[in-house]
Amino acid sequence: MLVGHDVRHDLAALELLDEHPGARVRDTARFSGYRRYGHGPKPALRVLAREVLGVEIQGGAHSSLEDARVAMLLFRRRKP
Repeated sequence: MLVGHDVRHDLAALELLDEHPGARVRDTARFSGYRRYGHGPKPALRVLAREVLGVEIQGGAHSSLEDARVAMLLFRRRKP
């Protein structure tokens, strides 16, 4: 199982998009329960962190670890 935010973008950058089965991906950017927080096709991770979790992220330098932790918290918040 792969959990993240806007996972297709990351897999494409790593040239792994065609190798990872979509059924094994949980993408918080594409989760229908979070779409109302976006102003387009998908909400920003920082917006979801603020609106759903009540935390501010991405205030300084980019941290992939911070992004991963927030994506997992968002996933667990809505996991059936």
